[in-house]
Parts: sequence; structure tokens; C-alpha cells
Amino acid sequence: MTARIQEFAEEALRSTGLLKHVGDVHGRRPTEVVEKAVTLRRALATLQAHAQDAVMLGDREHDVHAARANGTASIGVLYGYGSRDEPLAADAEHLATEPAQVTRLIVTHPLGRGGTAHPVDYMNHRAGSVLDTASLLRC
Repeated sequence: MTARIQEFAEEALRSTGLLKHVGDVHGRRPTEVVEKAVTLRRALATLQAHAQDAVMLGDREHDVHAARANGTASIGVLYGYGSRDEPLAADAEHLATEPAQVTRLIVTHPLGRGGTAHPVDYMNHRAGSVLDTASLLRC
């Protein structure tokens, strides 16, 4: 789930070889400008996922705000493209300083309010880099 245009997100994943590892890509339509909360709401509906069973993972304040607006749990990552301060200031429910912490949070804690969350998709522009803007995780 990303704020980027759907086609650009898919091409970024394709060009880095990551598309084959992604179940679903959810971005915005080319003609619209919407808040990330709207894109998250659409992704949840498309996946037929309940908000209480999902976790929003991101490095920007907009990711945390989208999670809160949709009733999902949030993990603010203190690495990535965004400022370290954004997830802190937005009061993310959980914080991670490295990808391994995200894995531990997802595997060992019932982050989704309905159970333990499992990754469904992610957006990443550079092969081998950390997770980009946001990932939607579904139980």
C-alpha cells in the first residue's frame, strides 16, 4: 500500500525484481489526489480485511495517521525515507529501529487487534533497501 500511483508502484517493484514477492499492490489512481487513509481503506476493502486484523507499517507520519483513521494498529519504523522523528511525533503504537524488529513484532506480538499479523504486501524502490513508505499487514 503506497501513496504512489498504482502503475508507478508496480513498475518500481517489477524493475527491482520484487513484484514476484508481493501479493497485492495498492496505490492511488493517476487522476486523484487522496490522503493515505483513503488508499488504506480501499486496500482493506479489496483484501476483505478487517481493520482490527491489520497493521500499518510506515516511516512517515501519514502512515500512522492513516492507521489511526482506519482503526488499524501501527508500527512506526525509525529508518527509511522519512524522518526518524515523524513516527515518534505521530505517536505510532509500536516502533522499530531495524527490519528485524518489525519481524519480531509481527511474529511474537498480536499487533493486529484480532491476532498476529502476517505480511501481505510492501513497496520498495531499491533492491536490498529497507521497507519504503508503508506496508499493509493482514492477519
